[in-house]
Amino acid sequence: MVFGWLCVGRGVGNVISGPLSESLLKGMPWQGLASAGYGSGYGSLIVYTGVTGLLSGTSFVWKRVGIL
Repeated sequence: MVFGWLCVGRGVGNVISGPLSESLLKGMPWQGLASAGYGSGYGSLIVYTGVTGLLSGTSFVWKRVGIL
């Protein structure tokens, strides 16, 4: 059962990631305005990846604290 849900989550992520990354790159709002990789046109995609990684890491912390 757990493996099935992991496969479903992976499949949904694969389907959603294409249009989501395209929409994040379309505007290029930070291109030339920020430094390092953020100003390269991939800034919004870099920030989105960092935020989702941070949120997924908080589930581990919540489990250790006892909230989850």
